[in-house]
Amino acid sequence: MRFILMSNILIVFAYNIDINHPILYPNSATNADEYLHTRFERSYFGFSVLLHHDSQKNSSWLFIGAPRGNYTRSSRDRISLKFLNEPGVVYRCGLPGPCTEIEPAVIKNEEIYIRQLKTRGLIRKKQSWFGGAMSIERDSGFLTICAPRTVMNIILRNTWNSKYVETMQGMCYSDHILSTKLYAEMFEIEHYDYSRDIWFDPIHGFSVAFASSRDEEVITRIVGRPNEDVTGSINIARFKRRNFVQFPYTETVAISINDDLSQFGYAITSGYYFNRNRSLYVCTDPGWDYVGQVAIINPDKNVMVARLSGTDIGEFFGASLATGDLNKDGLHDLVIGAPHWGTDNGRVHVYLGSPKEEFETVAILEGAIEDALFGYAVASGDLDGDGFSDIIVGAPWEESGVIYIYNGDASLKDKVRPLVSQRIAMQSHGHNVLMNIRTFGFSISEPIDIDNNGYADIAIGAYKSGHVVVLRSKPVVKTNLTIYTIPIILQRNISDFLITICVDYHGYDMANTRAFKISLIVDKKYKRTKKTLLELLSREPPVHMCMNTSVTLLDNIQDFIEPIAIYATHDFIYNDSSTSEFCKICPIESKNGKNTQTLLLPFDIGCGEDRVCNSNISAIVQFQGVRQVTENNSWVIGSDDITLEIHLENRAEPAYLTSIVFIFPEGIILRSILPFCEEDTDGDNLIVICNIGNPFGMNEQKIVKLDLDMKHLTDSSLHGHILEFSMEIRTRSVNHGMHIIKAWLTLYSEVSLSLNGKTFEESYYLPNLDKDQLNITFQHNYQILKFGATSIDEARLIVNVPAATEDAGSLVFLYKPRVGIFYIQYNV
Repeated sequence: MRFILMSNILIVFAYNIDINHPILYPNSATNADEYLHTRFERSYFGFSVLLHHDSQKNSSWLFIGAPRGNYTRSSRDRISLKFLNEPGVVYRCGLPGPCTEIEPAVIKNEEIYIRQLKTRGLIRKKQSWFGGAMSIERDSGFLTICAPRTVMNIILRNTWNSKYVETMQGMCYSDHILSTKLYAEMFEIEHYDYSRDIWFDPIHGFSVAFASSRDEEVITRIVGRPNEDVTGSINIARFKRRNFVQFPYTETVAISINDDLSQFGYAITSGYYFNRNRSLYVCTDPGWDYVGQVAIINPDKNVMVARLSGTDIGEFFGASLATGDLNKDGLHDLVIGAPHWGTDNGRVHVYLGSPKEEFETVAILEGAIEDALFGYAVASGDLDGDGFSDIIVGAPWEESGVIYIYNGDASLKDKVRPLVSQRIAMQSHGHNVLMNIRTFGFSISEPIDIDNNGYADIAIGAYKSGHVVVLRSKPVVKTNLTIYTIPIILQRNISDFLITICVDYHGYDMANTRAFKISLIVDKKYKRTKKTLLELLSREPPVHMCMNTSVTLLDNIQDFIEPIAIYATHDFIYNDSSTSEFCKICPIESKNGKNTQTLLLPFDIGCGEDRVCNSNISAIVQFQGVRQVTENNSWVIGSDDITLEIHLENRAEPAYLTSIVFIFPEGIILRSILPFCEEDTDGDNLIVICNIGNPFGMNEQKIVKLDLDMKHLTDSSLHGHILEFSMEIRTRSVNHGMHIIKAWLTLYSEVSLSLNGKTFEESYYLPNLDKDQLNITFQHNYQILKFGATSIDEARLIVNVPAATEDAGSLVFLYKPRVGIFYIQYNV
């Protein structure tokens, strides 16, 4: 088979719909060269799509409707078909294989005699839209293709005049799927009820579906006539399963509608919604009352037993339909599209069947993009093999077309809104040819397994560009990983340990033949092993489903409290994105599987089975080199350095990664740092962190002494100031003892001064002499002595000297004082 690979396939989440190897039609047909001059985009190629698989012949086919197509013929046949413009063509394409045109047994216009009217009619095949709707009865291979725009011309005669009538009657054609020529069902035209006032333009064949049935002899088919008698109807026909012979009667079912906008029969499906033994028909009427409705018909009585309706004007509720068992309860459920909701965003309504004879609304899926027409096409089938039908929604005008996959689940019963498991959009380039795919998602086939891998595949139509894309499903496996270690508990002096990972698969028997890898992340957070990332690869096919590896620990591990976390992830090695062939037996991991596993490998910390170390740490703080004044410690400003000493004791289970944090007041620094301590700062405050033990054992004691450098505290104005020393005990264990310890130190100023004076002459006499004889010099010496450790920032000496008398002028003239400072230390 020739594949056209898509190079730009955009996805939100990748799941089991393979997007690396799509099959593009018509390009992938083995006889594509025969259609080089066919304008598929003009023919609406992909307007309708079907997949079918014949398990007995092990053959699969893709049916593609091109309702505006023309036949490919030799030059001689072209002349005879000159006036047969765009009758519509259906292509049956082998998977793999050539594409063959299916056409009516008589492709030219046909005459028919209508007994009711006693006149002849002409069935015109021009622009009849052959392939506008089609359906296959899966068990028998009975194929029906409808041409809903088939026009019949007749002349009605009465006593007074004749009247020419042109009616869009519509017509369907049927036979086995391997037939290239289908026979027209003239019976429906011959026995149509022409007696009504408004009988023309029923558009028979606008929709078609085979009813769900367990009857081994009879095939039941439903055909929509959305314009019959203005409001629409459905036609029910029955055929013999053995030879497809139609029974000589049909039934027309309509519901009481008084609304000219109605289009009952627009879309059709069937299923066992309320009872596992009773099939019901579901027919839509999206024009009803401007919002749309869906009628559930009991075929035994041809009466409506339930009805669902839209809520928003113009949403076109019922434009598309799909049936599937979404919650795996044995009853069918219903998916209804309303593509014109909002600003043509579109939405999809999800209903669960119920034994209560009514549908339960469980979810509404809304399109997020304006004008995308989300819900224009819907389909349902089990894509991932979990037993739950999944929902496929087309949004053909979002970008160049998008489909969304929602996986069914039992949680729908609890009205849990399903999430998108995969979003697929296509803007692609083929081999040397630009592929401009447009309206991808306009039509969606019922999911069918076409490659015998046990998983359903889908075909997506893009009529605007004339393409159909077949997307295949990959097997889904639930993987269970089991992790073991030897030993199961690590001793604190151990150097390595062994990891064993075992793989167990569920859901796909071929999974254990595929090579896989185990990715290990070991102790990524704490990095106590020499390697944190390991990868183990199996053989293909795997000989053993368990794999081993040894892990080496680092030396000098400090953290024994936290276990070593081991994360294991399983992945299949096969990477089909780099190959040209689709691997239908290469599985992927289920989104509900356990392809990841975590194991916590603990250390033996000696704290019992609960592995919680309950310690009880107490502390006593003392200052050395200070004075004890009542209950307070005091220190004289300017005196010698002091020592802070703390006594620690653990009276319970071991305490791991235990430390004591000192926060010193501003101005305090260390004379030296202990080897098990380290310094830090917090603003102007010194912080010292000292490791106490790992572990700090039961009944163990520890003394920490810190020599404090007090030389920066010299300001005597700090007298009376109280310094706060804060200590915090930290441990990774549970400490039931002390946590915060505080100690205070009061600062005192201790200083005194003494003053001594001396003169060389005790007295001087001033006789009544001449002024020249008054030049007398005398000297005074003053001595100031300081006692105590506290410094004095400033001292002032004031000496009062008599300089004059009342009777005389100035007597004394002062020389510049001379000052000398001498330091003598006294021990106090």
